[in-house]
Amino acid sequence: MEKVLCTLNGATLGFNKATGELVSLNGASCGELIRNGSGLIDVAWPLKYDYEILRASADGKFYPSAPSIETDNGSVCITWEKLPQNIDTKEQERLEGGVWAQVRFWEEPDGISIGMSCKVRNNSNTEVRQIVFPDFQGLEATDGDNTRFTTLGASNKPFIELADSPDNRKTFFALSPPVSGKMYQGGGYFDKDGMIGRWYNVGGLKGGLCVFRKHWGWGPDVPTEMGRGDAVWVKLNNKAHTLRVANLHNVALKNGDVYDSGEYIITPHAGGWARGIAPYKAWVSTNMKRAVKQPDKIKRALGYRTIWMTEQYPADPDAIKYKYDDLPEVAKDMKEHGLYELSVWGNTNCMLPYTKDSFCKELGGFEKWKQNVEIVHSMGVNVAPFVSFISLWHKTGERYGLSTGAAGEGWSQNIKGIPVFQASYMEKYRCSFISDQTIPLWKEDVVTSLRFLRDEAGTPSIGWDQVILSPAPNTLIDLIKEYRQETAELHPDATFYGESTFYYEGDVNFLDYTWDWEYWPGVGDCRAYSHVIRTTRPNINIDNSPLHAKYSFMDNMIMNVIPSKVEDVNGSAYIYEYPELSATLKALAALRERFISFFIEGDILGDCILANESVDARVTAFEHSGNVVLFAVKLTDDDTELDVDLEPFVDANNRSLTMYDIQGRVVSSYAVEDAKLKITLKGAAEELYAIEIQ
Repeated sequence: MEKVLCTLNGATLGFNKATGELVSLNGASCGELIRNGSGLIDVAWPLKYDYEILRASADGKFYPSAPSIETDNGSVCITWEKLPQNIDTKEQERLEGGVWAQVRFWEEPDGISIGMSCKVRNNSNTEVRQIVFPDFQGLEATDGDNTRFTTLGASNKPFIELADSPDNRKTFFALSPPVSGKMYQGGGYFDKDGMIGRWYNVGGLKGGLCVFRKHWGWGPDVPTEMGRGDAVWVKLNNKAHTLRVANLHNVALKNGDVYDSGEYIITPHAGGWARGIAPYKAWVSTNMKRAVKQPDKIKRALGYRTIWMTEQYPADPDAIKYKYDDLPEVAKDMKEHGLYELSVWGNTNCMLPYTKDSFCKELGGFEKWKQNVEIVHSMGVNVAPFVSFISLWHKTGERYGLSTGAAGEGWSQNIKGIPVFQASYMEKYRCSFISDQTIPLWKEDVVTSLRFLRDEAGTPSIGWDQVILSPAPNTLIDLIKEYRQETAELHPDATFYGESTFYYEGDVNFLDYTWDWEYWPGVGDCRAYSHVIRTTRPNINIDNSPLHAKYSFMDNMIMNVIPSKVEDVNGSAYIYEYPELSATLKALAALRERFISFFIEGDILGDCILANESVDARVTAFEHSGNVVLFAVKLTDDDTELDVDLEPFVDANNRSLTMYDIQGRVVSSYAVEDAKLKITLKGAAEELYAIEIQ
């Protein structure tokens, strides 16, 4: 095979001269990322009905035509007049004209990254239905089986998780991980695959490749989506033991139609993801446009507290968990554990528009609510009620002339119900959601109700159930922005949080933190997210697990402390009812204050500070002003050794290391003489240590 080689910003790309396939990729600082690759661009070109599996691609075997490959002063342009086919067919006349494609590479101004884009034009009368680009085939396991596919919210090991094994064969073949691979989809914190944004990294602690699409906001493939249209497919080649990572775009290109991918940025890098994410971080910072500044108290916060005041039917005394008069006691319990933000659920009847009558008389009525909110605020605890204005309850549906779903499809929830959730006979809370956010009366009710809560009920801080955005003008995102800006003039410290769904690139402009149903580990691993986004802190719900509190603490997640009584609703217990959790939260609150500058001003590095992965401890490091702190939780009772490499992040000369336990007591202290050092952790499993190197 004859190769065309081109070096762009220190990385050498090799293309098969006869086919245009990307067959090799070598980073200057990380070595071989692709050694025996193929592919680059691939399209679905289905012929109904016998040849719906037909594809055209750079590595197609039928009807090949050599592309032109032009290299010129820091750029490469590859053009296929007709992409080859993956199978032969008996209906070539329907494919006449073929599919034209062009891929370009260029050097980015940052000196470390490469830009790439593609155009596809359908010259045939058969629709092109999918474009796969970029299509990286033959990615090497740079860190053996520890090589990861990392996104803003997850970090998985595809060389293990997608490997052919007896356990992975226990299903229908089309759902078997070794056969089907795994799909990831951008969007928001709600998505369980953890993609969140349009960035990913393939690699381990020995080097890798960061990739992101240079697009922000709505579209471009699906105009009504904000990243969810950007799917990434990860497939392990179990025969070659290499990885295929490909971005998928569903299209419907008719004859003469042209698809333009826009720009993708790839960054080969040494070490872990933290050493290659800077271009994406810079891209995000140029596009984020906060409605108001995130309050400092949320930056500093260990977490917040959630209580569920009633199970929807307060006429039943058993459904009442807290009355308004209980709020000061809840606040006292919170303050003892370093929590100063209270999310309140079930304090009203949920129905728009809000008035004094929205507050449950069984809980004490409006005046009791207002009186106790004032007391709690005087204690230094902020009350932020959670509202469900996006939900179309049956009474509000009638108000807007809209129908709602059946009872069994709504949000009824009561321990006396059978089933507890969505009982088919509970009508009061049947609902759907507002799909048309341009309804004038709904928008008026939302704005009026938010202002009522702020101006009359004493609670300018708000929690928003289901942040579902619309690309239409003057809809929810605009209403929230307007509310936040006018409220900031009156109450500069007011907060706004919500349940992130599928609109991360919108959420970060107005949410201070999230309230999602995420328990450890949430969507997987949000350290890359927290490196990029200093606002809109993602939450982890903590019921009564001290270990999960430690993990959330070390990753700078905002804890939603929501302990429950046995067989009762979330948040029904006081924190002090769980002594081990209570002691842990008190210790973590003090430890966070000790290292607060690292948490709010430093860069989270995850475990990228390590030279080799640790299997016996979970490690997260932060760098700030040339100093480093590592937090480590032991996973075993045996002594654990961490293999640390400071050199990529700080100058290691004349350093001292001090190790603290969770109580802030010094465990050991000594001089650091080398950038590469071994740190030994003693003690029992689940012990947390803070290791400061300054």
